[in-house]
Amino acid sequence: MSSDAVASLLVVERHEPFRKKLESRLSREGFAVHAVEDAEQMEVALETVSVDVAVLGLQGYGRGGLRFLQRIKQRQPGAEVILLVSGAQLLLSMEGMKQGAYDDLLIPVDMNRLLEKIRAACGRERGP
Repeated sequence: MSSDAVASLLVVERHEPFRKKLESRLSREGFAVHAVEDAEQMEVALETVSVDVAVLGLQGYGRGGLRFLQRIKQRQPGAEVILLVSGAQLLLSMEGMKQGAYDDLLIPVDMNRLLEKIRAACGRERGP
């Protein structure tokens, strides 16, 4: 991704107020944000948008969140995925990292840390 290109983010988050807050804040930071709530909306976004980074909230999806991760990586292998997890989901987060997630962040989310991780993921060299 060139330094002047706008990064495209996919936010997958079940909790609507948090999803809207993330969408608003990340948009203000200059990212093109596509926020979705469920697997069906995520599939549509993956078909229509080239995703640089996905922010995937695991809370509320349980193990299904890992299927979302797998689907993102299948459909858009170059996309980096940042997991948002609660302390009770650390085992899921570890599994997600083994399945190709770029990084994780504990809830409640420190927005500055999330922005750092997104920017780092955007700058990461993409594989073939």
